[in-house]
Amino acid sequence: MNRVAQVVLEGNMNGIIVGGAGNIIKDSVVKNNRNDGVAIYGRNNVVANCYIITNGYSVKLLEADLSELHDNYIARNERGILVDRSDDVRVYNNRVEDNVYGLFLLNLNRALIYNNSENVKIGGAKAVWSVGPAPGTNILGGGVVGGNVWISPDGRGHSQRCPPRRDVPEICETPYVIDGNNVDKAPLAYPGPASKGGAWLLLGLSLAAVLIVFIILSRRRAEVLRRRDGKNLYTVWSLGRNVCSSEEAASI
Repeated sequence: MNRVAQVVLEGNMNGIIVGGAGNIIKDSVVKNNRNDGVAIYGRNNVVANCYIITNGYSVKLLEADLSELHDNYIARNERGILVDRSDDVRVYNNRVEDNVYGLFLLNLNRALIYNNSENVKIGGAKAVWSVGPAPGTNILGGGVVGGNVWISPDGRGHSQRCPPRRDVPEICETPYVIDGNNVDKAPLAYPGPASKGGAWLLLGLSLAAVLIVFIILSRRRAEVLRRRDGKNLYTVWSLGRNVCSSEEAASI
């Protein structure tokens, strides 16, 4: 059993490589390593609350049954998370972005994967991709935990385009089909920019407010005053009684 905590591993051929059961890697920074950021060979291991960036592979779990990978920031690696020949693995609460792929699953029968941001490649694997929905803080900061968030840079990811559920707006109305064996039944709805419909509604309300103000003001006595300034005449629109006195108006 190994425990690695609060270390910085940078600029090596590999970051952390451990074997055997019961390893815990947490609260660490692993970056700029040429090959693997974190590689674990063995059962019942944990990688948690780590900052894993700009490595070759970010994390490898190989023959790592009953292992957990959670609450990590994994970004800008050549490869994301590889899980191979590992059953009963849990991958959750990870921020996975800007990798060639986020999660690569091979040769596993049981895994629970939820509340991550990721893109996925699958080969011969079947996993459960959601829980709940249930109260809790999801990867987007919302108050419901369900499945994962599926987004893409072009704005066409499932989470970016799906209509939200009426009863649980944080969750998509439609499931996300990854492949024939894998479905995220409760993908998170991405809270992106307001829809065109919402923008038109906002514009309509703004125009209505302007119209109401105009009607209120127009009920006040309007005066058109022509004033002489030397040789020039100019017109003043007055909405109200106190812009100039009646004597002043009569003299113009």
